[in-house]
Amino acid sequence: MKIIIVGTPKTGNTWVKHLLADLYNLPIVTLKPEFDAEEAVAAGPNWISHQHYLPKQALLTWAKANGVIFITAIRHPADVLISLWHHIQKRKGENADIHQSASVLGETREIGSETTLGFVENDFHAYLNLSIAWLQVRGAIALRYEDLWTQPLETLARLTDAIEPRSSESLKLSLCACELGLMQQILDPDKKLIRQGGTGAWRQLLPKTIKEALTLIDPYPAQFAALGYTMNESDPANTPQPNPGEVDGPFSAKRHFDDGTPITPVLMKAYFDLPSHLRARWLAPQSTSAKSFYAWLNQPAAADPVKGQPHPVISELAHYIHGQRSDLQKAFPYPFGAQRSEFYDWFLFNARKEYSLPTCFVTQNPFSDATKFSDGTANARVLVRAYLDLPVPLRARWPDPSKAGADSYLAWLKGPASADPVSGKLAPAITNLGAYLYSIRSDVRAIMPDLYGAHRVDFADWFISSAAEEYALDRSLILPVIRSWAQVKINATQANVLTPKPAAV
Repeated sequence: MKIIIVGTPKTGNTWVKHLLADLYNLPIVTLKPEFDAEEAVAAGPNWISHQHYLPKQALLTWAKANGVIFITAIRHPADVLISLWHHIQKRKGENADIHQSASVLGETREIGSETTLGFVENDFHAYLNLSIAWLQVRGAIALRYEDLWTQPLETLARLTDAIEPRSSESLKLSLCACELGLMQQILDPDKKLIRQGGTGAWRQLLPKTIKEALTLIDPYPAQFAALGYTMNESDPANTPQPNPGEVDGPFSAKRHFDDGTPITPVLMKAYFDLPSHLRARWLAPQSTSAKSFYAWLNQPAAADPVKGQPHPVISELAHYIHGQRSDLQKAFPYPFGAQRSEFYDWFLFNARKEYSLPTCFVTQNPFSDATKFSDGTANARVLVRAYLDLPVPLRARWPDPSKAGADSYLAWLKGPASADPVSGKLAPAITNLGAYLYSIRSDVRAIMPDLYGAHRVDFADWFISSAAEEYALDRSLILPVIRSWAQVKINATQANVLTPKPAAV
């Protein structure tokens, strides 16, 4: 199956694309603004894309030979204008994927400005013509945005019946998975492509001058008639509808697990992206029982070949997030191997913040609270990595390394390095943390090859200045090195006092 969503921009193309991709399990591909048959062939036998094409002969000929399905979404032109204006505002300075004439909308901060009016008078009709042209193509499927917004289940059913029918339950799950607010939070937090839904906003937002232009200037009257819309504000069809039609889905009733843990957007997306047979196991995904969706998120990833190893645990949730992010796949191509510690490091710190993950989804990992030790000492990524790089027997001494106190992991970090032959007897001290940093920094070893001898002071200077800043080390981790100079001096002075001087002859 190959589907191309064509026509006017800002008519719900992205929404429809993700809905159908979810329903038919199709990969989303990006096609060039000018159709390229070689590119389309290279995309494979099954995919979905959207592009603002006109129905040119080369495209239609290739599509007929390759079984391509065309869908064109239509929307009230005045609402299209508003959405297009916001789109250009968000993408100033970028190479937009739409005709360059709309870039003029970025020159004004007011949607009702003379600049916008000039765009309507001179260029906007060309955008509307894209969908109108496809309405005349035999076999192309038209989809009315307002119908999908107000009656999502019924409208999506009509669309899929024309392509390949799907069950009502599948339609509901896909509509919930592609709910605009959820898609925006996960896919488009800057609102460059997915701003907000709704119909009829033009009645409040557009000034009289632009409304009159859309009503009177040629060719808008003919275009509105072809699309099936009017500028009549008393027309019931133009009544603003800011809220979408409701769909009864698995998270409709409540957005928290049974123990009160919030179900954040990425957790919902992880559920909806599961294969249908797994989703069927958890028709009540809010449960926190032993075999629930909640438990699955926290369990070691099934794809992990060494999931029985305790540190660090790469959970199903962590693995899911990795699979959704090409940047993570590039940075950590082997999350179960060479980059295990580094990926876990990212998940513990960055993922928790980026996705607002509740603490319970990292409790299997050694640092249940990533930001601080129990005494308030600020944690740092390198401290997590140092722990994960320790031998298993040593880690076993500290099953909860976030706890401070005597014989804790934090105390060990501050203590004299076990490899130092004169540990505690020569200033400055080289701590276990310092020795670890030395072991992972080939550049530092090259400059200071004699850590415990000739370069002891040089390294201590690097550790308390450069390393402290580079690794965002808490001040308490630096103090043992500074204090060691004074302590060695005190110890030497006390030794001189306590040792009697030989009598003079």
